[in-house]
Amino acid sequence: EHESTGNKAVVNETEQLLADSKQKIVVLQMNKLRFEQRLNQIGLNVTGVKGNSDEQDLEVSGNDLKLASRIEDIRHRIQIESRVIVGAKNMVRTLNSSGGKGEKEH
Repeated sequence: EHESTGNKAVVNETEQLLADSKQKIVVLQMNKLRFEQRLNQIGLNVTGVKGNSDEQDLEVSGNDLKLASRIEDIRHRIQIESRVIVGAKNMVRTLNSSGGKGEKEH
């Protein structure tokens, strides 16, 4: 019975991790959208290059490039959280299907 309780605790922790990651992704996506809107307002695309020009206008301010860099950072963090969600889902599925079988071997 101890194995079952331990298994449930791991499942609960994993489900909490899953919920936390989903919430982080929502916040990161909102931040990304806000930064992209800001870049569009100042006439930059996400790569930090002025749009609507035949030549690439590299005369952008440091703040503009920081915004573009921040968007890339947010994208990376969203990818990480998405991988955490996949892993957490797999772990919950595995733990639920094993029913504590692996714990009894110890």
